[in-house]
Amino acid sequence: MKLIIKKETATWYGQTRPHTSAMIQSKTNFKEGKFEIRAKFPAGKGFWPALWMWGLDEIDIAEFNGKDKNVMVHVCHWNRCNNAVCNNESTSGLMDYTQDFHIYSV
Repeated sequence: MKLIIKKETATWYGQTRPHTSAMIQSKTNFKEGKFEIRAKFPAGKGFWPALWMWGLDEIDIAEFNGKDKNVMVHVCHWNRCNNAVCNNESTSGLMDYTQDFHIYSV
């Protein structure tokens, strides 16, 4: 496995700001198993952190829009619906995701 961390700048809504992205890259193709991450999300408009599993398809384990600290989105995207991208999305709003670390798993 290889950890890739990038400190970059990006422009959103006319303002350029620094951000850090990270990725764990594996040479192994996993077909089954359980994956977990423990994370605390930042609060505030303009943040959009996400935890993904990415391969041929994509699983958004947790996608968080910082403007609403009580909403977490979980999405499975796949490319097997007559050559169209399909997805299955759920939303949870059970707590303030910015107050503490939580374990997210798939």
